[in-house]
Amino acid sequence: MRSKTLEDYLKHRYTVTLIEEEDCWFAEIEDLPGCMTQGDTREEALELIDDARRGWIKTAFQRGIRIPEPGERTRACEVQYRLEIQPIRGKELVPSYAMAA
Repeated sequence: MRSKTLEDYLKHRYTVTLIEEEDCWFAEIEDLPGCMTQGDTREEALELIDDARRGWIKTAFQRGIRIPEPGERTRACEVQYRLEIQPIRGKELVPSYAMAA
């Protein structure tokens, strides 16, 4: 089995999370830690996240850092939470967060 080349990694298609903020668009690739950016428009954010993805992969490859496969990190980090609202005597309702079993 041959080792993957930089070009092999650059061909991977990662899921991009795109969020419209008040004055910009935020983009992130959760599978590549720290790979995020923002742009004035949706199109600009998508262009910038592709540049960030390429830079992230090139840097990791050059430094010998393991490059996650698409979906690998997001699947491994899935955690379910349950939100319970519990009254406290004489106070307003307070949310309580707990990890689901």
